[in-house]
Amino acid sequence: MKNKAQETANHWNDAYLDDKCIVRWKSNNMIPFEDMLHEFTSAGYIHPNVATDSELLRQEEVSAFLADYRDYQSNRPAEQIAEERMEARAAMGPGVEMVNVFTGEKWTS
Repeated sequence: MKNKAQETANHWNDAYLDDKCIVRWKSNNMIPFEDMLHEFTSAGYIHPNVATDSELLRQEEVSAFLADYRDYQSNRPAEQIAEERMEARAAMGPGVEMVNVFTGEKWTS
């Protein structure tokens, strides 16, 4: 098992600072979760202000993504809704109460 310092160093190799000094993953350009930002700060890779700025922007980006998702979900065509519910019924069985935790939409499979 790797030690914490080596593990954090390996994660840091998978990250970068963008042009606004925000930490992002190389693989998907997303900002790491707060715990990883804390690890980077503790290891001395970033200043605490960089971690704070990164976390605030991550929260904004997640909120914007969820707003877009809720908007998309509310405008799905009836055919798509029917297909999604058919897939849920096939996976969960009939009569199961389902809830989309992001939109609050409820239905029975």
